Amino acid sequence: MDKICCILDMDEKYAVRVGACFNNRHVFPFMMRAFSSVDEYISCAMVNEVVLLLVDDAMYDAVKGVPAGQIIRLCEQPMLFEGSAEPVVAKFQAGDNIIRDVLCLYKGQISAACRTKNRQGAKVVCIYSPNGFCGKTTLAMVLSHIKGQDRRTLYLNLEEFSALSLTESAGTLSDALYYYRTGGEMRAAKLLSVISHGNGFDYIAPAVCARDIPDLDSDMLIEFIEELSREGEYELIIVDMGSLIREPWKLLENADIILYPAPDGEHRIRRQKEFEKYMYLAGYESVMERCRSVDIVWDNSIYADGRLNYAYISTSRYAKVVMDIDI
Repeated sequence: MDKICCILDMDEKYAVRVGACFNNRHVFPFMMRAFSSVDEYISCAMVNEVVLLLVDDAMYDAVKGVPAGQIIRLCEQPMLFEGSAEPVVAKFQAGDNIIRDVLCLYKGQISAACRTKNRQGAKVVCIYSPNGFCGKTTLAMVLSHIKGQDRRTLYLNLEEFSALSLTESAGTLSDALYYYRTGGEMRAAKLLSVISHGNGFDYIAPAVCARDIPDLDSDMLIEFIEELSREGEYELIIVDMGSLIREPWKLLENADIILYPAPDGEHRIRRQKEFEKYMYLAGYESVMERCRSVDIVWDNSIYADGRLNYAYISTSRYAKVVMDIDI
């Protein structure tokens, strides 16, 4: 008997769309199946183990007696059910928001033995430079976009003031760090709930409070990234490092590869050399062996109205540079 998740709604297009959102995000170790007919759903439930059912409130009474690990109702006005012991999720909202709300209510396991990806299967790439305004974030986001086409990729921005136009509807790094610190049996589900997807890769929107970055212990940050990698089954974690990270060399030591934009100009070169000198004197020779310089190709067409033009990236000179990075 197979374990499955189901969504039941009279609007077949809605059920299929939401089911596809869950399957594309890989948040459960089971496939989400979509139904618009009560009879079809019951027939399926008789031969499979339904671990989770999302059901339109109008159809709830017809299936509440059918065995299911957990039932979450989809309602147009969830505020009418405040105080109810039964879990309810707003039906008409963005797919990522539905996933976030369901994950926060789900009582089962997110990970299962059949999900074999672990930290050893994921590579952590840190993008770092002692120089500011050097193209570091552009490199990180283009790398995420290009590599995300072939691998399950998470982009994590650790800058204090990123000014990136990434939607915060699912939550931000501040939310994720709060969930991680407070722990609890639902920590993994809550961490996954703040992850958004766009432009070919997953991401957590940058922190809304700059203080969240320097207040984060380096060892805890490493464990945080490892848990995201494990629970999200990522193959690639791209970490865009900021200047307020405490003891950045510890995070660099945990990375598989460190990329930095090749410095241009005498002053930037001297700053890079001072950083490298410190790393060798402090005993981080192994870290320096994993550092790779990337020659930035300045191409103004890669930006449109101050934002990355993802439609142009794949055919840009910048893409060629990134594609040649062996990760």
